[in-house]
Amino acid sequence: MRRFRRIKIKGYKGLLDGLLVSTGRTWTLLRDNPYDYLLDGFVFVRRKFLLREVESEAVTFKREIFDLKGEFPDNYLDLNLDADRDLFTHFQKKGALISVARHVEHSILVGWVEEVYERSFRLRLVDRRGIILGTRSLSYDVVRSVGFGNDYLKSLMLMMRSPKYLRVLDGQEGSVEVNK
Repeated sequence: MRRFRRIKIKGYKGLLDGLLVSTGRTWTLLRDNPYDYLLDGFVFVRRKFLLREVESEAVTFKREIFDLKGEFPDNYLDLNLDADRDLFTHFQKKGALISVARHVEHSILVGWVEEVYERSFRLRLVDRRGIILGTRSLSYDVVRSVGFGNDYLKSLMLMMRSPKYLRVLDGQEGSVEVNK
């Protein structure tokens, strides 16, 4: 059974809640619990930025609720969480949007993985309205977490694929950070 966890990430004031799915040498995978008893997508957290698990009465209560709700199906148990390149190759093959969090807690980069290298990857950036921007190369070492398959990202993908809002690359190079 997936167990509820509340974790502290280095440099962030807030805490991250989720159901533990799997752990590797490099990454820990959680079903994201953004608030209350809602699960929304997945979050991959780089283990070197995990400071500790936080326990409290609230955590115990949430754990009991998720235990009562039972198992939650997921298809990510076979992912290699030991290697950056394997994980980002998976994102590249999926072609879906991801959100990348670095050192600033409430600021993310949103886009899809275009290229995967030994020590870095290239992200094609998208703003909060689904407008495709330039690219940004990022070292794996600066990534604290990666969001995948949540409602925000799925909604952006739907809008971008809609004939009414079909977005095309406008030649603009650069990047924008989407503040949550």
